Amino acid sequence: MRILKFRGTKVTVGREYKVGGVHYANLIKLNSGKTIKGVVVNGKGEFIDPEKKEYKQETKDKLRVTSKDSTTVFEYPSDDFTEFVAKKELNTIMVGNCISGKQKTHKGYSFELIK
Repeated sequence: MRILKFRGTKVTVGREYKVGGVHYANLIKLNSGKTIKGVVVNGKGEFIDPEKKEYKQETKDKLRVTSKDSTTVFEYPSDDFTEFVAKKELNTIMVGNCISGKQKTHKGYSFELIK
């Protein structure tokens, strides 16, 4: 039994498997017996923390923001768009709902992703 450290706690490998060319492992915490499922194992045998994955978007999408007076196009995500949302005092959750299509408008603005 190998004892390893993962996220500051001692764990042991319960099961290793491969799906679609990616190696995964289920780790078992020694102090509580709880299982951490689906931890990615890189080629060196090191475990990659799934919570610390960085999302890197290669190309930025365009976002069309329309009000009854004007239409503006922003790169999304961008600092300009974040500044626009803060300046207009828009709720970021509601803006996200508009972008995903759950909601049509927020405070008179409609948001449409242009791919």
